[in-house]
Amino acid sequence: MHEPIIVDASKYGAPTRRKRVIVVGYLPEKIHHFEKSDLLPSVSISNNVRDAISDLLEPINQSKDKKDFGWGGYNKLRKISNYAKAMRKIPPEGLGDKFFIDNLKKGLVSGNFETLHTTAVKNRLESLKPGEIDKVSKAKKLQWDGFCPTLRAGTGADKGSHQAIRPIHPAQERVITVREAARLQGFPDWFAFHPTKWHSFRMIGNSVSPLVSQFILNFLKSKMR
Repeated sequence: MHEPIIVDASKYGAPTRRKRVIVVGYLPEKIHHFEKSDLLPSVSISNNVRDAISDLLEPINQSKDKKDFGWGGYNKLRKISNYAKAMRKIPPEGLGDKFFIDNLKKGLVSGNFETLHTTAVKNRLESLKPGEIDKVSKAKKLQWDGFCPTLRAGTGADKGSHQAIRPIHPAQERVITVREAARLQGFPDWFAFHPTKWHSFRMIGNSVSPLVSQFILNFLKSKMR
């Protein structure tokens, strides 16, 4: 038996520092022997904020349609990182929702609704330097060449429905969108979230980065007898 290990999503290719304890339970007769260090990448795969979100267009106006998922496109003028290319890929057959996949094939991606800020808040966010923390909201302004801090979920209705702190875009006077948060967490563009921003950010904040899951589960699959 091995002790639990702590993994950091940034070591697996996600542009965010997110540490989690990983516990793997298995039957010894079903799995070939492995060391806990095997669950960690032998070489860290590093992607930064620029790699993750620089190809996404600016947010769109919030819709009053509760079934609108906030469809937007891509910035076609910028060079696309390998990370962004991977996020844009169509999933294997049988994975994902057809509606979202069909839209992705058209160059459309969900989760692009804006978060409205007052002029005073915009001025305050604009004055921040990359890496600085807003004294009022305690939100950090992202750095293009850095990692995103841990994205949090906020609280449920039983605890007041408080929103989690959302990082500030590195070049614009606003917090990040749902799709930008998803990219920073490692979710591909075909992945569907709730049409409401609050629920979407909770889903992302409660999650384990798919890049961490993919690495560990692929390794365990390779060890099955």
